[in-house]
Order: sequence, then structure tokens, then C-alpha cells
Amino acid sequence: MNGQQRTARPLTFALAIAAVPSLLGQCGGSSPRTSVDAGSDGDDRETGNPGADAANALDSEDGQPEAGSPSADDGSQADAPGGGAFVLRPEWSGPCVGSPGAIDVNLGNSPESFVRAAYCQIHGSEPAAATVTQWAGQLRTAGYVRRIDVVRTLCNEQNRTCTLTYSNPWLTDVPRTATCLRKGTRDVGAVMMFFFNCPNMPNCQMDWANTHAWGMSALDPIYGFGSSAAGYYAPTNVGFWMRELLDARFAGLEFVLPNVYGFDIQPSTGQLQNLEAALTAIDAMGAGIRVGLFADTWAWGKAPGGPLMNPAPDLSMTESAAQRIYDVQWKPFFQGISKTHWYTVDGAPLIYFYNAGSLQPTSGASAVLARAERGETQNVTMALTSTARSGSTKTRAQAKSCLQALQVIASDASAV
Repeated sequence: MNGQQRTARPLTFALAIAAVPSLLGQCGGSSPRTSVDAGSDGDDRETGNPGADAANALDSEDGQPEAGSPSADDGSQADAPGGGAFVLRPEWSGPCVGSPGAIDVNLGNSPESFVRAAYCQIHGSEPAAATVTQWAGQLRTAGYVRRIDVVRTLCNEQNRTCTLTYSNPWLTDVPRTATCLRKGTRDVGAVMMFFFNCPNMPNCQMDWANTHAWGMSALDPIYGFGSSAAGYYAPTNVGFWMRELLDARFAGLEFVLPNVYGFDIQPSTGQLQNLEAALTAIDAMGAGIRVGLFADTWAWGKAPGGPLMNPAPDLSMTESAAQRIYDVQWKPFFQGISKTHWYTVDGAPLIYFYNAGSLQPTSGASAVLARAERGETQNVTMALTSTARSGSTKTRAQAKSCLQALQVIASDASAV
């Protein structure tokens, strides 16, 4: 583990849990799909994984800005940049009949139409006007009330155990092939979770997921790619990465940081190859989106990590811990992604290291990361978050000191 080194200036990050388009305020409107989002029974993580939220935005003052093409607004049925239009299916108007099978949670576009459709499916008769008004009002004003909550309540009132289905409320869902017009100097990116394997476990049950994407339970044409006319919402599918990256680029993001555990990016999974294929395809569409690494430690020492990640590195053993983190997470990621697709700061790729408390003792983290950067892990700029599962954080001054100590860049990228 040998290499030259030089000091890089520290990065400045802002973490925000927010919808990316509203955060930026510089591109097209938010996706029209969300107007008929069904909601679910579950919380954010079916498996207890404490990794970062997929909507966490990273705001960097020091990245290199790139100019984009003109922005465009799109309403729920407006023309979308790149061709076509988003069009809702016609509003449901009946007939009011009971459903002996599954209840369609997405039937009805407006809250009033949905309540009537749900009541009819469950009861087999028209709801009272007061019932429609009550539930429609709560759907509009109470953020915690979702369609699935209305359906579950109506089913409970009938002492009925209901199975659920979720039809597609959109007739068209066009890819957003345009980019944004830059209005600021900051580069904005987001952590991107991909710990799911639709249509199977983990994290891909329709009744659990808090929001629904197409391709979760059945192949969908919007995730088709190449010779495949349709695909699943899964990182094993190039079409998944393609659509997600196009949406991110349209929203004004310059980069995403895939939330990597280690076992999920080994060559045998094919997931990095799929990401690289999608990035290459987007190059032909004007490029404008790049990737860094969000190194998540949650899987160390846990069953999903398999033999590769068990037992977890001991941070008191600086040399061996640094080598394992490098071999399992950093090296395969940057070997799997071409250098032209790296999000860089001063020519070096970005790693954001997140310790969820899986690696102990935390007092050894600084030495391990400094050793990893000083050695074989060349040409890497790192930002270290010290947020622990307990919620404790370092002060801004301490964090800045950590960043200054840890950001080391070597001149030769060939080893990465």
C-alpha cells in the first residue's frame, strides 16, 4: 500500500431530507405520478437497514458545474421535455360494484373519486356523502393519511381481510431526456439507495413500500433497455439505472452517490456493469450525470454481507481494517465505473463514508481511513460523516478538522 499524496481542500456538504426538484427550484415541476401515490403500511426500511435516505441531497460548493440545456415545466398532463406527454387515465365514474377479490387502491384520480371507488369495491354500495367528504378532506389535509389507510379502515369496518392491488393511473410515462439550465454555482447530488430486488425480497413488497414505482411487481416497458422491451425496478436491470439517472439529471443533479454496502457491487452481481452501461448510454444523450461512492457500513458483520463481510473489520487494527474496506467497497466500485463517469473534485473521485455503528471502536475510524487513503486507495477525496446511530454528531469545527485531516489525493489513479 504505497502512493504519493497531496492535500485537497475540504468539501462542504448540506444534508437535507427533501424532494430533489423542490430543493433545487431550477427545473421542471415534480413528477405528476405523486398525485395518486397510494402509500403503504411500512416504514422506510423493511429489513432494518439504517442507511441514508434516498432523498438525502448533497450540496457541494467545490464541484465543477456544467451547463445544461433549457429547463421546462411539466404539469400533470403537460408536454414533457424529450417528447410525449404525461396523461392520466380518465377519471373513474363507476359502476359502483363490489369486488370479491383484490381492492384496487389506485382507482380514482381525485380524492373524492378514490373514496367512492374504494367504498364501492369493499361495500358493494354507494358511500354516504359525509363519508366521501370526511375521507377526501383528510387525504388533502392530513399528511399521515394515505389511500391505503382509507382502504384498510373501510375493510376493517366490514370485518374483511382485503388483498390489495395497484393499477397504473397513467396512460403515458415518458422519459425525461432533457437536462436543466444551471442557475447557480453549487453542484447538487443525492445519495441513491438500490437495496431492493424487485419483484422479490428485500424491500419490494407493494403493500409495504411507502411509494410505488412501476416494475415492482411486474415487468414494465419504462424499464426496458436494448433488446429487452420491459424490465423490473431493480439494479440488476440496465433500464432501472437508465431511468433513475435520467430523472436525476432532469431534476438538476450533477451527481448521485450509490449507497454501496460491498457485497452488492462485486463483479458477480452485475450491478456495477449495469450502472456503467446506463451512464454510457446517457453520454450519447448529452451526458451531465456522474457518480461517486456512498460507502455504507451497515452490512459489515451482518448476514446479508455473507462471508465477504463477516466478521466486521476491527477498527483498532488499522492496517487490516483499512485494507478490507478498500478491497470490499472502494476498489471494486471505482474499477467498475470508468473514470469519465466519476464525479470529481480537483480531479479526484468522491467517497462519502458513513458509519452506522457497525464498525467499532469508533475511536479508531480516523486512523483507519487516513491509512486507507494514504496507501493503495490513491486518487480519492473523502468526506467523513461522524453521525452515529445514537444521533450524536461532531461539531462543525471538529468535522472540518476531520475533513482536512482525511482528504488526501494521490497523483496516480491507476491503482483505483
